[in-house]
Amino acid sequence: MTDYPGRIPDLAELALRSAAQRLVSEYFARLDRADVAGVLELYSDDATLQDAKGKEEIRQAILSSSAAVAGKNSPHIPQNIRAASVDDGVVVDYTVVAYMLDEPGPYAAHAILNQRQVLKPRAADGALQIVDHRVQGFDLPPG
Repeated sequence: MTDYPGRIPDLAELALRSAAQRLVSEYFARLDRADVAGVLELYSDDATLQDAKGKEEIRQAILSSSAAVAGKNSPHIPQNIRAASVDDGVVVDYTVVAYMLDEPGPYAAHAILNQRQVLKPRAADGALQIVDHRVQGFDLPPG
């Protein structure tokens, strides 16, 4: 479905967009707690994160790139979340600002990254899962 200014989505589409926005928020809440297993629950079994394919490669990518996993206090603030229904899923674009709070303040942004997640309903229960996750201007560390 194409989204354009002035188009009024129906209730089903609004519910889908809301679920997508909740998933993005939950993703970063889990990441900030260094809950790698919890983050992986949000991905489908055959998902991609940049060049990492499948949950094991995604797990390794998170372990090698997440400040929270490295014991840093680095909250992520997703902003400007835009979700649009497409075919059998949702595309979510957003900007995330990450702060490093382990240094003396004031706390400057550590990273500002534009991200896109493609979400599709899981067959078993219809809950949305990430099938593709791209971060603009970010490369995963070599595995």
